[in-house]
Amino acid sequence: MTRTRLQTRRPPPRTLHVMLAVSLISTVSVLSGCQTTTRVPASGAVGELWNPFAPASMRVYPLTHLDRDDNGRARIVAHLDLRDAWGESVRGVGMLRIMLYRPAGELSGRLDEQELAWDIDLNDLELNTSFYDRATRTYRVPLAGVPTWVEEMVVAQESGRSLDRRLRLVTTLETLGPRGAERFLRDEFLIEQ
Repeated sequence: MTRTRLQTRRPPPRTLHVMLAVSLISTVSVLSGCQTTTRVPASGAVGELWNPFAPASMRVYPLTHLDRDDNGRARIVAHLDLRDAWGESVRGVGMLRIMLYRPAGELSGRLDEQELAWDIDLNDLELNTSFYDRATRTYRVPLAGVPTWVEEMVVAQESGRSLDRRLRLVTTLETLGPRGAERFLRDEFLIEQ
């Protein structure tokens, strides 16, 4: 039985350089065919939109509740749900304002009185991210420094009593719409005890 030995031959250096040059030229020619500029589609299409997935609506989500923080102080935990034009949950930027209203009393005939307001800059991306709750896909915003009558509602809630009291949250978000124009979103929520 005769054994043959396989030999691997290296191409001469000049051939190797030619092969590398051909490979490089073909790669450059393929990449030069790729476009890096955005093509503007026909009227009414995505190309005219600055952010097609910008928030179109905001809702104070029913998970909003009264609670206590780690130090035992009463607070309101607001959950805000932002939706785009297709009704899908999205994140958003802008100036968020949450206002707390107290009932003026049925006998007085007056409207609820604004007692407190929290301004939150959701343009600060770190702050924005810290409030976003991935599990619920809402912004979970703890509102501290509540007045004593809200504290009384928390105490009654913990003891299972009813105070026949309510509070109203009014939320507004100044943001930008799909074409970059200012948009003002608003919603309100009632917590009854």
